[in-house]
Amino acid sequence: MRHSEVSIILTVQESSKGFPVAFIDIDRYLSEKFSSHEIIVCGYKSDIRLARLQRNMRSVIAGAKFIRSESRSLGAMLKEGVIASNGGHVLWVDTETVFDAAVANQALSALEAVGNAKADVVFALPAADSAAAKLSRRLSRAVAKLGSSKANLIAFSRDAAENMLNGLPFAGADFAFDIALAAKRAGRQIAELESSAQYIFPGANSNLVAECLSAIKVRAKFEAGLLRSVSVLQKA
Repeated sequence: MRHSEVSIILTVQESSKGFPVAFIDIDRYLSEKFSSHEIIVCGYKSDIRLARLQRNMRSVIAGAKFIRSESRSLGAMLKEGVIASNGGHVLWVDTETVFDAAVANQALSALEAVGNAKADVVFALPAADSAAAKLSRRLSRAVAKLGSSKANLIAFSRDAAENMLNGLPFAGADFAFDIALAAKRAGRQIAELESSAQYIFPGANSNLVAECLSAIKVRAKFEAGLLRSVSVLQKA
């Protein structure tokens, strides 16, 4: 039985700068909107920032869970957070951007919609306001049918989070791209929202094209692996 209405998973990386601000904003949003919620913070086990946050923020947000991951991969941290979570819905939030409560509300509403309009996974995508972002969006649209290779927020239904994330390779740096591909293969319903959330520090989103191209390469390798597996099964 699930005990929380919603779980928010925050991933801490050594390069993260805006995290403490997002932490407090998100807790305020959850407290005002839900009767029950949880915040799960995942980070690399030896990251000094994670230890400092755990020490300083527990007194502010007593119910927060902290997970020390064996991996630096965002995808691996997300999976560990999902396993530890109890919420009926799961939200991953990019702590490098200003938290957008309106977008979070829209994403959760899309998960709760009735009938064919109901989504399993919702991506809140940054506005394509630069040449690099627009190119990244065209590339990712062509390959993964997703409007961007980046996401400020990703919302999952509980079953989608558990079923899709289990065994997902997350070989690329941009795990949102991998999630979109996995959702498409699993026949999951995807919804997209445009987020106006701005990156807290200039340059945090400056490598869109390189990350998108990297994700495309990962996708090609993954597809090749699937084809080899199918070939082996057909010969068996």
